[in-house]
Amino acid sequence: MIDRLRRENEQLNHRVDSLIQMLEREQVLRQQMQGQLDLLMERLTLPPPAPEPPAPELPPPEQAPPEQVLPEHVQEQMAEQVEQQQALKQRLQATETKFDLLTHAVAELVAYLERRRS
Repeated sequence: MIDRLRRENEQLNHRVDSLIQMLEREQVLRQQMQGQLDLLMERLTLPPPAPEPPAPELPPPEQAPPEQVLPEHVQEQMAEQVEQQQALKQRLQATETKFDLLTHAVAELVAYLERRRS
């Protein structure tokens, strides 16, 4: 009987020792992982933005020399962009009008179905 209790006590002590070793290993791994995470965060943080250089001061339009007129191809591109924007604006207005009409038609259809159902 005493021998059996001694063996069980030894087994328990062995298990406790192994659990303590596992706990210590876990703590070491956690510290290593935290260190690695800290290093990763340092690498991933973005550097502060560089200050923007001051914009060059342009003279007022009436004092602008004639050499600063935009090249013709730039003016043509700008004109095309304006035309595209106007075309998109017209499409948007047409789509909004169709949407409003469809919304009204659906509302009328629902009202008709509800009246018919009653």
